[in-house]
Amino acid sequence: MQESMSYECRHMGGYEFDLAPIGGPIPFYGTWVCKVHENYNNNVYTCECCKFDRDGMICCHILKVMKEVRVYDIPETYILKRWTWDAAAVLGETGGSEKPKLR
Repeated sequence: MQESMSYECRHMGGYEFDLAPIGGPIPFYGTWVCKVHENYNNNVYTCECCKFDRDGMICCHILKVMKEVRVYDIPETYILKRWTWDAAAVLGETGGSEKPKLR
């Protein structure tokens, strides 16, 4: 969320947005202008950085576009179960909750 404040969001027409860094390079992105495609009716957002596809976390670019188009609730498709309190039920037990045995 904090990093989204480092971008200027420009509506390019239709469903396309360009996000350009404000005031210099952004960590991990440099001075790259990122493109986001937004489909408001279907709650679908795609970004050139592919962070959601790669890491399962919504990127600062999509968050900035959501703010620009006044979307105040993140669509459920962008909240993966592994980031919720129910993650253990979905992923299975990892064994981290057991106490180690003393020898």
